[in-house]
Amino acid sequence: MFTRIWVLWLIFVLTLLTGLSFSFISVHWDFQFLDTMTTRTELDEALSGYSDLQKEVHIISVWTLDLIYPVLNTLLLSGITRRAFGGVWPWIGLPSIAYFIFDISENISSTLLLFALDKHLSLHTVLTLGKFGFYLLAFIIAVSGIIFMMLRRLRAKSAV
Repeated sequence: MFTRIWVLWLIFVLTLLTGLSFSFISVHWDFQFLDTMTTRTELDEALSGYSDLQKEVHIISVWTLDLIYPVLNTLLLSGITRRAFGGVWPWIGLPSIAYFIFDISENISSTLLLFALDKHLSLHTVLTLGKFGFYLLAFIIAVSGIIFMMLRRLRAKSAV
Protein backbone atom coordinates (compact mmCIF):
# COMPACT_ATOMS: atom_id res chain seq x y z
CA MET A 1 0.00 0.00 0.00
CA PHE A 2 2.61 2.58 1.01
CA THR A 3 4.68 1.87 -2.12
CA ARG A 4 2.11 3.24 -4.55
CA ILE A 5 3.22 6.41 -6.27
CA TRP A 6 0.25 8.54 -5.17
CA VAL A 7 0.68 7.38 -1.57
CA LEU A 8 4.40 8.23 -1.65
CA TRP A 9 3.61 11.70 -3.02
CA LEU A 10 1.00 12.23 -0.30
CA ILE A 11 3.46 11.13 2.39
CA PHE A 12 6.10 13.44 0.86
CA VAL A 13 3.76 16.46 1.00
CA LEU A 14 2.70 15.65 4.57
CA THR A 15 6.36 15.27 5.56
CA LEU A 16 7.16 18.70 4.12
CA LEU A 17 4.20 20.34 5.87
CA THR A 18 5.14 18.72 9.19
CA GLY A 19 8.75 19.84 8.76
CA LEU A 20 7.63 23.40 8.06
CA SER A 21 5.53 23.30 11.23
CA PHE A 22 8.72 22.84 13.26
CA SER A 23 10.11 26.04 11.74
CA PHE A 24 6.93 27.95 12.49
CA ILE A 25 6.91 26.81 16.13
CA SER A 26 10.62 27.47 16.57
CA VAL A 27 10.34 31.02 15.22
CA HIS A 28 7.03 31.84 16.91
CA TRP A 29 8.14 30.74 20.39
CA ASP A 30 11.77 31.75 19.85
CA PHE A 31 13.63 28.54 20.66
CA GLN A 32 15.64 25.83 18.96
CA PHE A 33 14.52 22.21 19.26
CA LEU A 34 16.82 20.00 21.32
CA ASP A 35 16.91 17.34 18.64
CA THR A 36 18.82 19.64 16.32
CA MET A 37 21.68 20.02 18.80
CA THR A 38 24.62 17.65 18.65
CA THR A 39 26.89 18.83 21.47
CA ARG A 40 26.56 18.85 25.23
CA THR A 41 27.38 22.56 25.32
CA GLU A 42 24.52 23.43 22.97
CA LEU A 43 22.10 21.32 24.99
CA ASP A 44 23.20 22.79 28.30
CA GLU A 45 22.87 26.37 27.05
CA ALA A 46 19.46 25.72 25.52
CA LEU A 47 18.08 23.96 28.59
CA SER A 48 19.19 26.76 30.90
CA GLY A 49 17.76 29.41 28.57
CA TYR A 50 14.28 27.95 27.99
CA SER A 51 11.36 29.60 29.77
CA ASP A 52 8.63 27.42 31.29
CA LEU A 53 6.36 28.19 28.32
CA GLN A 54 9.09 27.26 25.83
CA LYS A 55 9.64 23.97 27.66
CA GLU A 56 5.91 23.25 27.58
CA VAL A 57 5.63 24.06 23.87
CA HIS A 58 8.73 21.97 23.19
CA ILE A 59 7.29 18.93 25.02
CA ILE A 60 3.94 19.24 23.25
CA SER A 61 5.74 19.54 19.90
CA VAL A 62 7.91 16.52 20.66
CA TRP A 63 4.89 14.30 21.31
CA THR A 64 2.79 15.58 18.42
CA LEU A 65 4.81 16.83 15.46
CA ASP A 66 8.01 15.00 16.33
CA LEU A 67 6.07 11.79 16.61
CA ILE A 68 4.27 12.26 13.29
CA TYR A 69 7.41 13.42 11.45
CA PRO A 70 9.54 10.29 11.95
CA VAL A 71 6.55 8.08 11.13
CA LEU A 72 6.05 9.94 7.85
CA ASN A 73 9.79 9.97 7.10
CA THR A 74 10.10 6.26 7.81
CA LEU A 75 7.09 5.46 5.61
CA LEU A 76 8.46 7.64 2.81
CA LEU A 77 12.02 6.31 2.90
CA SER A 78 10.89 2.71 3.40
CA GLY A 79 8.26 2.99 0.68
CA ILE A 80 10.71 4.32 -1.89
CA THR A 81 13.31 1.73 -0.87
CA ARG A 82 10.84 -1.13 -1.05
CA ARG A 83 9.49 0.02 -4.42
CA ALA A 84 13.00 0.27 -5.87
CA PHE A 85 14.69 -2.71 -4.22
CA GLY A 86 11.81 -5.08 -3.41
CA GLY A 87 13.96 -8.21 -3.71
CA VAL A 88 16.30 -7.18 -0.90
CA TRP A 89 13.67 -5.16 0.95
CA PRO A 90 13.89 -6.33 4.55
CA TRP A 91 17.63 -5.75 4.83
CA ILE A 92 17.98 -2.58 2.81
CA GLY A 93 15.09 -0.98 4.73
CA LEU A 94 16.74 -1.38 8.14
CA PRO A 95 18.38 2.09 8.22
CA SER A 96 14.98 3.80 8.00
CA ILE A 97 13.65 1.60 10.82
CA ALA A 98 16.77 2.36 12.91
CA TYR A 99 16.25 6.08 12.22
CA PHE A 100 12.71 5.79 13.60
CA ILE A 101 13.87 3.97 16.74
CA PHE A 102 16.61 6.55 17.40
CA ASP A 103 14.23 9.47 16.80
CA ILE A 104 11.57 8.16 19.19
CA SER A 105 14.27 7.38 21.79
CA GLU A 106 15.55 10.91 21.35
CA ASN A 107 12.00 12.23 21.98
CA ILE A 108 11.95 10.38 25.29
CA SER A 109 15.36 11.79 26.15
CA SER A 110 14.28 15.33 25.21
CA THR A 111 11.22 15.07 27.43
CA LEU A 112 13.25 13.83 30.38
CA LEU A 113 15.76 16.66 29.89
CA LEU A 114 13.00 19.28 29.67
CA PHE A 115 11.35 17.97 32.83
CA ALA A 116 14.81 18.05 34.47
CA LEU A 117 14.44 14.35 35.26
CA ASP A 118 17.59 13.42 33.43
CA LYS A 119 20.97 15.07 33.08
CA HIS A 120 22.43 12.55 30.61
CA LEU A 121 23.31 15.03 27.90
CA SER A 122 25.74 12.52 26.39
CA LEU A 123 22.95 9.98 25.82
CA HIS A 124 20.85 12.62 24.08
CA THR A 125 23.82 13.57 21.91
CA VAL A 126 24.42 9.93 20.94
CA LEU A 127 20.74 9.48 20.07
CA THR A 128 20.73 12.66 17.98
CA LEU A 129 23.88 11.68 16.09
CA GLY A 130 22.53 8.14 15.59
CA LYS A 131 19.24 9.54 14.30
CA PHE A 132 21.00 11.82 11.81
CA GLY A 133 23.38 9.03 10.74
CA PHE A 134 20.65 6.49 10.07
CA TYR A 135 18.48 9.12 8.40
CA LEU A 136 21.34 10.06 6.08
CA LEU A 137 21.94 6.41 5.20
CA ALA A 138 18.22 5.77 4.61
CA PHE A 139 18.00 8.97 2.53
CA ILE A 140 20.97 7.94 0.37
CA ILE A 141 19.42 4.49 -0.18
CA ALA A 142 16.05 6.06 -1.09
CA VAL A 143 17.63 8.56 -3.52
CA SER A 144 19.65 5.70 -5.04
CA GLY A 145 16.37 3.84 -5.40
CA ILE A 146 14.78 6.77 -7.21
CA ILE A 147 17.75 6.97 -9.58
CA PHE A 148 17.62 3.19 -10.08
CA MET A 149 13.89 3.31 -10.93
CA MET A 150 14.42 6.22 -13.34
CA LEU A 151 17.24 4.40 -15.13
CA ARG A 152 15.17 1.22 -15.28
CA ARG A 153 12.28 3.16 -16.82
CA LEU A 154 14.57 4.87 -19.35
CA ARG A 155 16.05 1.51 -20.37
CA ALA A 156 12.59 0.04 -20.77
CA LYS A 157 11.47 2.94 -22.95
CA SER A 158 14.60 2.80 -25.12
CA ALA A 159 14.18 -0.97 -25.58
CA VAL A 160 10.72 -0.45 -27.10
